[in-house]
Amino acid sequence: MDTSAPEAATAPLVGHVQADAFCEGCGYNLHTQAVTRDERLGILICRCPECGRVTAAANLTPVRSVWLNRLGVGLLVGWVLFLVVLFTLLAIFQGVMANGFVHESVQFENVSPFVRGGVWRYHYVERPPSLDKDQASRERFQKSVIILVSLLLGAVAGGVVSVCMWHVSDWRRFVAFAPALLGVGVTFLGWSTDASASQVQDVVRLQTLFCLLLESLGVVLGLAVGRPVARAVLSIILPPKPRQHLAFLWNTDRKRLRLEPPAS
Repeated sequence: MDTSAPEAATAPLVGHVQADAFCEGCGYNLHTQAVTRDERLGILICRCPECGRVTAAANLTPVRSVWLNRLGVGLLVGWVLFLVVLFTLLAIFQGVMANGFVHESVQFENVSPFVRGGVWRYHYVERPPSLDKDQASRERFQKSVIILVSLLLGAVAGGVVSVCMWHVSDWRRFVAFAPALLGVGVTFLGWSTDASASQVQDVVRLQTLFCLLLESLGVVLGLAVGRPVARAVLSIILPPKPRQHLAFLWNTDRKRLRLEPPAS
């Protein structure tokens, strides 16, 4: 049989390959490739876009054993737990950054101490500008670090959704903002319900909102560059053949994964 027969390209479309399956000729990942019906043989076939070899679609879905299915379910559950833990940690870290913004803007006032929950507490007041140049320089550096870390944490959240949750699209991509909203929201509620911070509520609102905007900007950046950065890194550290297992990073953005380096 001529595996490069032109009829395979013009046959009616039946569907697409839904799993990772590799061409027997060149090893190309046939995931998302078109499946057509050969009019002469009456069977479903798939043509490799790299080498043109035609393969029966039935050979692309091998039967798996019960233990392999169980292993797949276990890996899936582990992957979901990994994402949940990662998003929880990001929410905690982003909340810490919001708390750092507030702390950089307020100070203790050792006036009218009061007891709450068996602990002596002091009121907060807005921090005045520092008259010491060295102290002011240190405060600016600390705030710059907090701003940079807040942006990076947001970018990590956006990058995780872009790369690890590549199948999520449209409005569902807003899940990347969940850690920032949760972390900053908990921080804001903590300061709002603290009686000792009643005098600085305007500062608390302003600083937590500023932190939320920074982290949201980082999320947008991560969503935009997550997959391009992942593709660039994988192209550097992985040879062409192993990249086939991560072909979804290219297919999702309609990019072509090259098996061989471009000819010079």
